[in-house]
Amino acid sequence: MISGAPIISALVATHAPAFALLADRVYQDQAPQDVEFPCATFVCVFDDPQNHLRGRSSLKRQRWQLDVWSKSHAEADEVATAVQDALLTGDSGAVAAWLGEPTLWADFANQEFGVLAPISVVINSTQPEFERDSGLRRFVVDFTLWFYS
Repeated sequence: MISGAPIISALVATHAPAFALLADRVYQDQAPQDVEFPCATFVCVFDDPQNHLRGRSSLKRQRWQLDVWSKSHAEADEVATAVQDALLTGDSGAVAAWLGEPTLWADFANQEFGVLAPISVVINSTQPEFERDSGLRRFVVDFTLWFYS
């Protein structure tokens, strides 16, 4: 599976307000044992390959869950808002530069071309939660990422 994980990391890292709150504390799958808060974790919920009449397309659709973890509700809400803004307003050029990738791509065999990085991010749902076992606040952001690979 070609993953949108580097794109998600780049969207947060290149968005000043989100980076100011999280710095490099954005982790795929799970956070380290003694992590500093706030932090965020993200996991791919499903990968939905796109097809066209000639077979597989280079267009990808993946659904992700990003969890913001904090010791306070206000901080979790502030970080989740910044992360949602990073996902929705990300600069494709900055993301491509951060990834060290060209900003344009072409697949001449299938007559497809476009801009690298997310085509679209759709926030599906958000939900604040309290984790009784850890005493942490968690803000769940469920989103769909469309991109070319």
